[in-house]
Amino acid sequence: MFPSVELEGLETKEEFLAKFNLKEGFSLEEFRAKITEFERLGYVAFRAQDIIDAGLIPEEIAAMWRRHFAELNKILEPVNCCLSKDSGRFCLKDEDIVEQIDLGKASELFSELVARVGRLKDKWIAEFAYPNYCEYDEIERHYFSFRPTLNDIVTAVLAHRIDRYFEHSETPTIVCQLCRRELHWADIDADSLFERLRMIENSHCCCPRKPRRKRIPQ
Repeated sequence: MFPSVELEGLETKEEFLAKFNLKEGFSLEEFRAKITEFERLGYVAFRAQDIIDAGLIPEEIAAMWRRHFAELNKILEPVNCCLSKDSGRFCLKDEDIVEQIDLGKASELFSELVARVGRLKDKWIAEFAYPNYCEYDEIERHYFSFRPTLNDIVTAVLAHRIDRYFEHSETPTIVCQLCRRELHWADIDADSLFERLRMIENSHCCCPRKPRRKRIPQ
């Protein structure tokens, strides 16, 4: 529901509440009724963090999103990634590119994806288009404070996919298909970031599968 990119045209909390006819301390039911408008607002006025910090959503939900961003930062800080975003076109010119990295070497999940790596001002950028790219398709771009390696880029891409998975969700949680337990994605017991993303997408919390009942001979 909340895009994690920095946006322009910030409004005050009062203007926000007036625009959507919400009052201070509005209820969870009111919030749910405004989900589509929150989504629309997120792309024109606020950063995700602005919405949370301004107290524009119920505290119980805000706490989940604060943890969402904190957990993503834990993943991104070790690889020096400071921002991930999507765009309509490449920002690196051919003369800016110093390397092209085949992401498929890390996993079949990224087959046919080749990142263009270059420096722009004080940031290193890794950007790529998905197969069958045309001018109006999305370009995925990641910003680093140091020249990124294959592993750095893959880590940033996985974190960005987790972020985007919950982009239109009310909360960054899943409901396990097997045990029906609801939990924050960061509480999923996974051995790797690849596995965590797979389990999020499959709505599985790593609970053991229930054994099938043995048929009693008639």
